[in-house]
Amino acid sequence: MTNTIAQSPLQTQAEASIDAVAAEIQRAARQELDALRTLVSTRLASLEQALTRDPNDPAFVPILQQLCEVATTQADAAAGKARDQAEEAAARQLAAARQQAQAELDKALKQHDAAHAQSKLDFQKRLAQSEKSSAETARALAEAERVAATVRHDAEIGAASLAEAHARIQALEQELAELALARDVADAQLEGEVQARAAIAAELDAVREMALYAQTDADTSRLAVRNATGRIRVLEERHRKLDAEPRKPAGGATAETAVTLEQVRAGLQTLTGTTTGRGLLDALLEPLAQHFSMVAWCVVRPEDCVIWGSRGFDPPLQSRKTVSPLPADSPLSRALNDWKPATARPADGQAPLGLSGRPVGYAIALPIAEQGQGAVMLYAENPPDSTCGDPDVAAKVAEILADHVRRRLRKKQAAKTDDPSTPSPERQARRVKIKKNVNVTIDGAPSALVDLSTTGAQVLSPRAVRPDHSVQLMLPDGNGGLSCQARVVWVVVEHPRDAKQALYRAGIQFRGADAPEFGAFFSQHGIVETAIKH
Repeated sequence: MTNTIAQSPLQTQAEASIDAVAAEIQRAARQELDALRTLVSTRLASLEQALTRDPNDPAFVPILQQLCEVATTQADAAAGKARDQAEEAAARQLAAARQQAQAELDKALKQHDAAHAQSKLDFQKRLAQSEKSSAETARALAEAERVAATVRHDAEIGAASLAEAHARIQALEQELAELALARDVADAQLEGEVQARAAIAAELDAVREMALYAQTDADTSRLAVRNATGRIRVLEERHRKLDAEPRKPAGGATAETAVTLEQVRAGLQTLTGTTTGRGLLDALLEPLAQHFSMVAWCVVRPEDCVIWGSRGFDPPLQSRKTVSPLPADSPLSRALNDWKPATARPADGQAPLGLSGRPVGYAIALPIAEQGQGAVMLYAENPPDSTCGDPDVAAKVAEILADHVRRRLRKKQAAKTDDPSTPSPERQARRVKIKKNVNVTIDGAPSALVDLSTTGAQVLSPRAVRPDHSVQLMLPDGNGGLSCQARVVWVVVEHPRDAKQALYRAGIQFRGADAPEFGAFFSQHGIVETAIKH
């Protein structure tokens, strides 16, 4: 197959040389034939010219035929000779060309064989080198595969060790988280126990304080009874010195005086049995309602007042919801400015307007205790057609009872100020139990509101909180919620066995909850901030 492919160009070259020689021979033969035709044509033309003298002479016909035959014979002979010569010359040239082509072919074959032998030798050398390189490559590949297998095995061992390390780390992290949670729960329990003990101690101190207050109230009541008894004796002595004539009006006045004194004695006894500030003020309304048509106690500010308790008003005044504006000449305004009792009577035929919004025949306002920028005051009024008796006597009774309440409240406040065991402000504020579900949020966690005061609250939250930490408290409101900061005072953990279900009962103290919106929230739950502690 290799020889055939190598000889193809030489054969093609030899055939091309032979074709060229044959073409040259044919061309020479064709030129000789053309020359003979030209010669025959010339002779025929000269014969025709010679015979043109009489072309119709019958003697010329045989001559012409003979001449044509002779010319044809000579032409055929010349053509045959020329063809033979041309074929002979072509054969010689063809033989020479074949001989030369064969010589060149032999030479080319020799050169090709030599080149083929050299190429075969080179190929064998390269093949030997390639086989050697393949062997070395195979050895290197085997070594690389062995190293790769070793590395793969080491990687698998490392991956297994890494997975085991990750698992161990996760287990340790889980254990650490559980320990941290257990520590937080333990800290919260400890803090809760500490706070519970502190609360118990505070409650014991409060009980002792209440006992002290009760003893002080008893002493004050006994002193007030002695003072009232002295005043009553003075009044009785004064009335004995009056005209003792047995007239009906005088007897009626004496009976009325005795009734008044009995009412004052009963009122003082009622007040003596009351221990709280709110109870004193509410109890004060009952004896005064026997001497005035309408009585109330309220918190008075420079421009208005808030009613806290009332008797005799028609329609009744709603406690802690009725806010009444005050004119400058109102007895309440004058009593607030002068801090002494102020009265109002008709003047120049014009009756002033009372707290009921109607004209009054007599009104009196008595200051009781300071309250922020205002004061807690006692107020009473009679209409112009009142049948409650002498307003001056009623005013004197009101002053006696109001003075008793005022002194009681001052002593309670002084005892709280001087006693170092007085609980913190958040314990002084009145707390209200939340009966319906009120949801709040502690640092974004939904929680339940247990009780509420103006200074703090008790909440139950699933979020872990710690004492002495600040939290963000959100109270429900119709306008989107009330937000304020709060400080965790104490914490008690409930259901500690299951940390995921643990609840944190915490007492918190408000910070910055003095906006009007918070006051509305407190009022909604029955709390109004006041200086009278309960």
